Amino acid sequence: MFNTNTEGDGHTFVVSLDDLGIHSGSGMALKITDAVTREDAGVISDGRLFYLKPQETKVYIGELSRA
Repeated sequence: MFNTNTEGDGHTFVVSLDDLGIHSGSGMALKITDAVTREDAGVISDGRLFYLKPQETKVYIGELSRA
């Protein structure tokens, strides 16, 4: 995800499993890892907010698992 704004406070993105094609009642979760730093970025079991500063970019790797 990326924020193309050049000024301001940044932008909050809302990502849900339904947005990714995974039904929220499926019992599945998505373990996410920062693709650049390889740091654990948590687990999305329903939805999550991501905040990006102006012109910031984040790339994540998702691994589907049982919640």
